[in-house]
Amino acid sequence: MKKFQWIEGVVALVLSSLPMEATAQFAYGPAPVNSMESISGFQTDPSGNFTPLAGSPFGPSELSSIAVNPVTNFLYAYYFVPPSRDNPNRIQSRVQPYRIDSAGTPEPIGHPLTYYPPPAFPGLILISSGIGLMSPSGNYLCIVNTWTDDEGFGATSNLTFVRIVKSGSLTYTPKDVYQFGGGIQMMTGHPSGAFFFGEDNGSVLGFRVESNFTLTPIPGPTLPGPWSIGFDRSGKYFYEFFTPGTPYIGLGVFTVGSDGSLTPIPGSPFTDPTGGFDVTNSLFFHPNGKYVYALGYPPHTGVPGRIYAYSIASSGQLVPLPGSPYQLPGAQFIAPELAMAMDPGGNFITVSNPVNNQTYANWVYLIQPDGTLKPRANSPSSTIPPIDCFVGK
Repeated sequence: MKKFQWIEGVVALVLSSLPMEATAQFAYGPAPVNSMESISGFQTDPSGNFTPLAGSPFGPSELSSIAVNPVTNFLYAYYFVPPSRDNPNRIQSRVQPYRIDSAGTPEPIGHPLTYYPPPAFPGLILISSGIGLMSPSGNYLCIVNTWTDDEGFGATSNLTFVRIVKSGSLTYTPKDVYQFGGGIQMMTGHPSGAFFFGEDNGSVLGFRVESNFTLTPIPGPTLPGPWSIGFDRSGKYFYEFFTPGTPYIGLGVFTVGSDGSLTPIPGSPFTDPTGGFDVTNSLFFHPNGKYVYALGYPPHTGVPGRIYAYSIASSGQLVPLPGSPYQLPGAQFIAPELAMAMDPGGNFITVSNPVNNQTYANWVYLIQPDGTLKPRANSPSSTIPPIDCFVGK
């Protein structure tokens, strides 16, 4: 029986969305406030420098996850609130949209959406609830809830489909809830917003978004032991790193049909010549469409995380870049507890340690014209903040 790998921190589920085509202006990440996280904000530049914003930290405490709408640049925060007196056993949460002003300050858009995670399954407890996907099309987001027994086994997940209306506010109904695998670890959406996939380390599951905003299940690839999945920026290719039962990690590459169907390219699946990486993390595709980056660690080692970098060949195949994988000197944790983000202009990558200890150093790697990575001066450093997402100009 598979044990759910829940990662304690601001985002238990690996959040995936395509980066925006803009130069980064502001960056946001978790900030501990009396042991309950809120939102830190920073002004940043193409060299990966961060200056705290006036008034930071922002927003509510007990933050679960944050995401940026790639179309409107609105910020969405998912957080928990105390149970009501009339129903103290019912978990309550909120999703608050924010408009980012010229100084980087998040300004609330209307009232937050009140959200009640569905009741627990018999014998299971809710261990993770947050934004699992912000659609690249900007018109919906998905909330994923996962339950396990008290030892972390028997995981099951469901998905709540939430529409984003023109004003940026949110709407959903109780019927917008769908069963979604056995402990979803990450999600990825097609650039068109027409369909998306999630993986639970055992299988890849998908949904097509119909014109009336209902969801229809679609089959995913059947490669064993999926780790990380993602669409390239054009939406032409779908990638899946998986564990074929050997010391090396496999890579499946598929062309994508308009209905979400996936067809392996010739020769797929492949063996990653670097050995590949363990652990589920988002795939970050460079805005120029030529490179992709992932955070992981060498298979079956448990050593601290590294950044894996690839160029995308004309066939869709991934080719390791010179120097990949790039080590993270001084890392205190293996990759599942680290978080990576890329600025919207494709200028740099950040890697962050857990936010619950501010003495840990974080990293900035500058992306060179050929896609290779170079550490920023004074990296790693405890002065580099943990970052989850960016808002471009």
